[in-house]
Amino acid sequence: MAINLDERIQNRKSFIIAGQEVSIPMNDAFAKHVAEVNMEILDVQDEISKLKPEEANEMSLDEQKAYVFDKFDQISKKARKFFDDVIGEGEGDRIYKYYSEDTQAMAFIINQLDKESTNILVKNRQKRRQKYTNNKRR
Repeated sequence: MAINLDERIQNRKSFIIAGQEVSIPMNDAFAKHVAEVNMEILDVQDEISKLKPEEANEMSLDEQKAYVFDKFDQISKKARKFFDDVIGEGEGDRIYKYYSEDTQAMAFIINQLDKESTNILVKNRQKRRQKYTNNKRR
């Protein structure tokens, strides 16, 4: 009798995102996409925080707005690219529009996907540990 190892590894999950069910493999590529988008967003946020008050005071109000809005647009583009890479081409724009062009909603979804990926790793580890413990008792 063959031992089915496939049933012991559950690394694909289905989610409802922007009104559609999508299946996402929670694998190394996914983890890299999450890490990349998080680092890129933090980098843009750092750029904003590094703007010294003296530099901001030298800018007109319109220049300050343009600077901050440009950084915000960069974050939005990075979030949309994440969904294009993970779910499929054009999904980033579809999701962005579905949530009324809300970058915060997209960031929330990315965060939840990351948490679910971590949960899967923990559950798989617990299953392996439980299997070992069950075998040890025999």
